[in-house]
Amino acid sequence: MAREIVRVALEQPDQPINANYDPDGNARITSGRAHTLFQIFHILRELDAPLAESLIASHEQLASALHRFPKGMESVTEEAEARAAARRTGAGGGFGMAGSAGDFPYMRALMQASQDGDFAPAMQHAIAKYHEDAAPEQPNRAPKEFWPSASRFRSVLYKAGKQLGNSAVIYLEPIPDPDLRLFAQIELAAALAGLPELQGVQREYRHAPDTPARHFSRPQKVESGAPSKLRDNVSGGRICCPKCKWSPAAEARWSCRCRHIWNTFETRGLCPGCGYQWTVTACLNCGQTSSHTDWYAQE
Repeated sequence: MAREIVRVALEQPDQPINANYDPDGNARITSGRAHTLFQIFHILRELDAPLAESLIASHEQLASALHRFPKGMESVTEEAEARAAARRTGAGGGFGMAGSAGDFPYMRALMQASQDGDFAPAMQHAIAKYHEDAAPEQPNRAPKEFWPSASRFRSVLYKAGKQLGNSAVIYLEPIPDPDLRLFAQIELAAALAGLPELQGVQREYRHAPDTPARHFSRPQKVESGAPSKLRDNVSGGRICCPKCKWSPAAEARWSCRCRHIWNTFETRGLCPGCGYQWTVTACLNCGQTSSHTDWYAQE
């Protein structure tokens, strides 16, 4: 299974993320591929040491993160447990904050709530971050479990559970999204059960404001009342479905696995977004799939 995860990670297009396991910034990972490898490295090292070493040699960000955390996620967990133990025994005292300046008001509100038991201000900061993640004009396209707002809701409910016990359930209701509410509910249950807080990873993936948004969307069928003028630039032949003979108009669109949307016949199946070469194409008229090359009819 570990080898299969590595194979898929290396074959799929790399996606940008923003993950940092060290407050000092010494384990920052912006490559989704390197992040996946880092998360399973402690397992892979035990099962296939030569493969693990080869990945270190070929992935700079992975090597840098492992320099800070030699045993990967195992080291991250050990340090998190050590910090939690220090907090329980009162070692160190005081508070320290690390992260972007925009997070400090939320962090201060959360620290204050841990003292006075009022988590409403911290919840307001979490809700404000949710509106950034879910903004229609430029949403965060990372999975919801990695949204910064999800991390905030989780932390608020976990710390509220530790401080208030079952009474902390009142802070679940204001969470606007049912998925994020479920994540927070799990953290509340962990707090009540005496389990450690989940050390989550935050990701933000947004398209640039001046470029079209990339999103998953089932392509809509384009009615071709008039004969299509879409032809193969190489042979000049008409492009049509080998199964039903439907001919797509220039406005027809397909979506790639990287979320890019375009007319696949403009590039002969090559995705402009990630460079993946599609060898099959689904017809928007009959729904059947055919070899991409079979769409180019000879006249």
